[in-house]
Amino acid sequence: MEPNGSHTFTLHKLDDASAAHILQLQQEDAEELQRSSKGKNREDVISDHDLAIELFQQDLEERSVFLTDRCMSRSLARAVVADSAFLTDEVAREDTLANDRMVAERIQRGEETKCSEGASGNPGIDDLTIARLTALYV
Repeated sequence: MEPNGSHTFTLHKLDDASAAHILQLQQEDAEELQRSSKGKNREDVISDHDLAIELFQQDLEERSVFLTDRCMSRSLARAVVADSAFLTDEVAREDTLANDRMVAERIQRGEETKCSEGASGNPGIDDLTIARLTALYV
């Protein structure tokens, strides 16, 4: 979840490469801050400074996971769009196979079948469905 403060940057408005680069630089800064503060306090006491660094690193990790998830969802959206014709054909093929099996089982049992029973009533994946799937993943 993104903080509401105006002083924080938001990953939503940045492209993936820029956001990843910013996060990498911030993680390096946090590691440098942590290294520079080692050994300045008692071992059993955590200072406010160390706590702040730890919380900052946790926030950066959460943002990194968010960015990774966003990249994955965009990749899925691109795949859905790129493979939509294949997916539509595959759905139609699977429907045909399922209907053919049903007709074959009826014939094997000696039941009557109609010619229209082999036709699929599923139109496949239409453009609206593709658009909805794309919107979900962007």
